[in-house]
Formats: sequence, C-alpha cells, structure tokens
Amino acid sequence: MSYLGFYEGVSRIIELADQNGIPVILSSMGFNNMDANADNEHLIRELFQKKCIKALSVRENLPLFRQYADGGDFEICQVCDPAVWTKYVYASRLPFPSSTQSEKIVGINVVRGGLFKDNDIQWNLGDELHYLDGIRQELDRHGVR
Repeated sequence: MSYLGFYEGVSRIIELADQNGIPVILSSMGFNNMDANADNEHLIRELFQKKCIKALSVRENLPLFRQYADGGDFEICQVCDPAVWTKYVYASRLPFPSSTQSEKIVGINVVRGGLFKDNDIQWNLGDELHYLDGIRQELDRHGVR
C-alpha cells in the first residue's frame, strides 16, 4: 500500500500477534505512512479490528482514525511526535545545558534517503548540502557553535 512499505510490515506483525495472543500498542501513528485511500481503507479497518490491539495513539487526524477503528475494543488518543521528548529521553547521555547555562542547542532532523524523491520533490544532494551550509552560516552569524 504505502511507498514506505509500512502497512505491509505492520499488518504482518499484527496478524502474528493476533494469532499468538500477544497484545499490541500502536504508538504515534499517521495515515501518511499507511497510504490510506478509498481503495485500501477496508484493509486498514480490518487491521484495526484485531483483538490483539489494546491501544492506539495518533499524531494527526484523530477523527479519521476513530472512524477506521470503529468497533475496535481499544482506546485511541492523539499525541505529539515522539521527537518532542528527545531532550528528556537522552538528557543523561547528551551534553544538554542546564537551565542556568546560556548555551543554545540546535536540533536538525535527519530523514531517510529518497524521502524527497518518493514525494515528488526535486531535492538532490547538492540542495541538501546548500541547505545545511545555510544553517551553519546562520548559526555562525548568531554566534551559536
């Protein structure tokens, strides 16, 4: 279904979990990864009816997830992207400044190769390097190292 191959992998895992009585919690899902459309929504509905699913959290479009999971016996709630919690998860392993320090930290998201091409966006390695150099120049301009 999805160009990411997400649905196929998740559906197989859920099928196996359901067959073996293993509870499943789906965390921070998005329909963009499921490639949901009129042609395949029945497959997503069937997937969400599996008894092994105990909870589902979503990043966006809570009403549509609720519609697809109608009849499922589990809770659905909306959450932020897990990346929001990076500072708290990795604080003990990374040199984050304390609240009394004036250091500035800049995070740059790294995405998988081919993401732009798969979404019909003209963005090549030269564009990426130019963008990153622009970030470096802007940080230098503000004295952030």
